[in-house]
Amino acid sequence: MSLIHQALKKVEKDPSERNSSAAAPSPVRVAPAPKRKRFRLFVLVGLNCLGAAYIIWSLQGNGLPHPRAVSAATNETAPASIETGEAAAAAQLATLEGRAAKAYQAGDYRMALPLWEKLILRDSLNPEHYNNLGLVMKRLGRWEEAIEQYRKAVSIDPQYATAYNNMGALYLARGNTDEAQRYLQKAAEIDPANADPHLNLGYLFEMRGDHANARQAYQTFLDKLTNLDDPLRADVEDRLAVIAPVGEELL
Repeated sequence: MSLIHQALKKVEKDPSERNSSAAAPSPVRVAPAPKRKRFRLFVLVGLNCLGAAYIIWSLQGNGLPHPRAVSAATNETAPASIETGEAAAAAQLATLEGRAAKAYQAGDYRMALPLWEKLILRDSLNPEHYNNLGLVMKRLGRWEEAIEQYRKAVSIDPQYATAYNNMGALYLARGNTDEAQRYLQKAAEIDPANADPHLNLGYLFEMRGDHANARQAYQTFLDKLTNLDDPLRADVEDRLAVIAPVGEELL
């Protein structure tokens, strides 16, 4: 049987040996190679698709922060920063105002002058700064410049009675009673509760020799005076006593 088997094996082998050149390109033998290439190709294509999908997914805001979320966060924090900056600026301004007022009250007008000028540079729409600078300039004898500052104050706020009163008082000090009366009456009209314009009108009428109107203005000043300890109260009462008609008693 071994001889038969060997013969059969030889018979089975001979055809393959004879057709070895034709068997080489047989699809059966070369099939594994194309399968591996196609597999790698499928893997590469799949990875590329996954990568493209990830990029699109990220840009749509699912993987990375959305641009508008960043903007929203910035907008939410901006007001706090602005408020902090405004508070710091307001604190600096208040400190500067305190220094300027302290210098004026101490009679150091040359020190107060540049401080009020600096305040105007920082807060140019505040009429009080111009009014206070006018007061300093008046104390320094720079009357024309003082009037100019008062005018700037009322140009910003036409209802600023204090500046009208100060302008009237300055004209009165210069002897210009007509201009003085104009601005003092304007101040009294704007702020009827303010006693100071009536005091200055009393001086004005007394200067003119118009004692009747002077008495009326002085009495109005006393009636509107809220501070009973005002040092001018006694002076006005004395003036009323001097210009009172004969036989008239001062209440």
